[in-house]
Amino acid sequence: MRSGYPFAHNVLGFSDPSVALVDGRWTMFLGGMAPTFRTNIYEFELPCGADPTSPAWSPSRSSAASARRVRPIVRQPARGTWNRCTHSVCYVRGMDSGVEVERIYHAGRAVETVLHRRAPYRIGYLERRPGCDWVSAQAPIPLHSAALPSVLEPKVEFHDGLWHMRFLTIPVGLPSDDTDHFRIMHTVSRTGRDDWSEPVEWFGADDGFFDSVVAEDEHGAVMVTTRDSDLEGRTGGPAQGVWLSTAAHASAPRSAWSDPVRVFAPEEAGIEWVDNGMCAPSAQWIEGHQRRLSVFFAGAPRDRSWPRLTLRALRARRTPPVPSPVYFTVRRLDIDIPVAGDRGPGLTADS
Repeated sequence: MRSGYPFAHNVLGFSDPSVALVDGRWTMFLGGMAPTFRTNIYEFELPCGADPTSPAWSPSRSSAASARRVRPIVRQPARGTWNRCTHSVCYVRGMDSGVEVERIYHAGRAVETVLHRRAPYRIGYLERRPGCDWVSAQAPIPLHSAALPSVLEPKVEFHDGLWHMRFLTIPVGLPSDDTDHFRIMHTVSRTGRDDWSEPVEWFGADDGFFDSVVAEDEHGAVMVTTRDSDLEGRTGGPAQGVWLSTAAHASAPRSAWSDPVRVFAPEEAGIEWVDNGMCAPSAQWIEGHQRRLSVFFAGAPRDRSWPRLTLRALRARRTPPVPSPVYFTVRRLDIDIPVAGDRGPGLTADS
């Protein structure tokens, strides 16, 4: 992000990856921030036959506006709409009234730029039905309430005939250095539209988690959990990293999941792009490797001051970074998940 993108001169940076196999090709949906500081959703893909560990990601055929520009998958929502700025994306395929649909759940706010932090977040989705283009839902999902004033970070899976969503709730206008009020809630739906059950707490404020995503195979289910990446340089904040939980199946209730175990510590990794943690995980099993989970993140580097980075680059006679209020890097962490009785997880970072 700091050096810009040769294929996307019209986007300052990308974050919040959601990776899935779409029509036989690995595809990544991302939140992207334009020079106007408005955010929207963009699509990248790998060549046919490549697995998600390949570095050959490029704008999808429909997203490449030119050799140096990309277009979002939907037009920027109009001024004043609930999803004027859109991010925190999660792609999922499931059934709605007997029809298979694709959806990208996301957070949105009725603000002109992402720098505005006082408006509440809402959760909605884009939908694509067979033979159709992506269409944005006209209204947010009715998840917010007096008890849940701001809702974001939707992580949605379709299991056993139901749509399962875990999402983050925070007070409106929460200071960016206050993580004491983060709670992850869980709700289910038959249609994934407006019939969601009453949300129940999955992780409480004492846990301090920000995101959780589930992957399932024949051996059971694994939940990958992260905290909010530290974009503000907080001191004394909660530990960053990756936590894993396991259960017999993905739709298991909270009580059936093991306690989260921290398996990756950024402060010990020595990898610059996750020095200040990571968020927005997306997890996929890698074919040909027994229980190897490829987890994509938005990583936060420790040094994020544009003036300081610019001065350092000029002194070294390098091109300064693109101006931005925040810096993210989309990267991947491969985790070998043990089968029952095996040793603990093995880790490989895409650095």
